[in-house]
Amino acid sequence: MVSRATSLTFACELDGERLAQLFADRRVIGDLKALDARVTMMVSDFSPQRVDVIKRLNEAAVPVVGIPLFPAAQGYYFTVDNAPRAASRYELWREWSARNGLVWDCVGLDIEPEARFYEQIMANPWG
Repeated sequence: MVSRATSLTFACELDGERLAQLFADRRVIGDLKALDARVTMMVSDFSPQRVDVIKRLNEAAVPVVGIPLFPAAQGYYFTVDNAPRAASRYELWREWSARNGLVWDCVGLDIEPEARFYEQIMANPWG
């Protein structure tokens, strides 16, 4: 991991397909470089599209912060109630990163209530 000061951080929570669509425009990486920005990448899937985008960011020397998460169907966030599963998921993320030669500026943890909690609020905010 190589850390450096950046002026802006962009958070990216797109699935693999939408992520690939965003970065299909080569100007996006050029703009990130021009802004001396980094990307915080939420990683809820280990898709080939995600590997490709992270590798291109690495090659362009755009710092990427990795945030390992569960797939949405498994609750998405790391919580106080799923700490053992979160530790296992983190290990899977580390292995996937090493296998694919991905370089992370640093790692972050997103610890929140289960995603279903937010879905309930949105479905019935007055309930």
